[in-house]
Amino acid sequence: MTILNNPLVSIIIPTYNSARTVSTLLSSIRKQSYSSIEIIVVDNFSTDSTPEIAKTYGAKVISHRSGRSEARNVGASHAKGRYLFFLDSDLELTPFVVERCVKVCETKLLDGVIIPEKSKGKGFWAECRGLEKLAYINDKHKMSILFMRKDVFDRLGGYDKDLVAGEDYDLNVRFYEAGCKCIMIKDFMYHHEVSSLNTIMRKSYMYGKTLPKYVRKRPVDCFKQFFPIRSSYVFSSKVLLRYPLHAVGLIFLKMLQYFVAFLGILASWFKKRND
Repeated sequence: MTILNNPLVSIIIPTYNSARTVSTLLSSIRKQSYSSIEIIVVDNFSTDSTPEIAKTYGAKVISHRSGRSEARNVGASHAKGRYLFFLDSDLELTPFVVERCVKVCETKLLDGVIIPEKSKGKGFWAECRGLEKLAYINDKHKMSILFMRKDVFDRLGGYDKDLVAGEDYDLNVRFYEAGCKCIMIKDFMYHHEVSSLNTIMRKSYMYGKTLPKYVRKRPVDCFKQFFPIRSSYVFSSKVLLRYPLHAVGLIFLKMLQYFVAFLGILASWFKKRND
């Protein structure tokens, strides 16, 4: 697959104590069929070997104390590429993802690309979350635009650094409102799922504590994105029925996540009231 001029792609990865997963991601980047890539790791002062691992793969490591949204913006400010590709440290790319993204953007004059995710993970809860990924595969409200032109990203103002929950959806909304164009490719990437129920619930609680900021900013979009009964479940009913035990587990897991997130929202409300 020949791409004229081979434009540089800047891959930006926020990290914090990500030594367990980041080498898998970085290795998959180095195995890409497309070679015009720079890797920028924005590390939140990890106490493990994350920065050292990143450097062994030729990544530029920037130490910056911030949340994920601000870290992505910092990485973008140092990027030299025509395209930006934002990845979390627990992802893994299949070999032709970057090449395909560049080709469709260059040939179809697109501003961004949606890359579908599949799950990897052992254990019942990880498998339930994997089933959720399959159900969301065509739901644009659950699919973030992680690959986009740098000039578009800059024009949109980057990620809202004040958001933790919904920061990627917020950027999506601004992307579409600006009349930008994107498509979803068939190539995919893997998300290495956490199998610990305790870890999943702690993350849900954290998102719940930060969700009110997103609700205030985009109440209608927030309702669409986080409403428990989703059209994607209906459209993917055949997939869910194929794995009935995991479908029941997914329903239980989502109910528990919503409950724990609600506790996080209450904690945020009480803290704001007492401040």
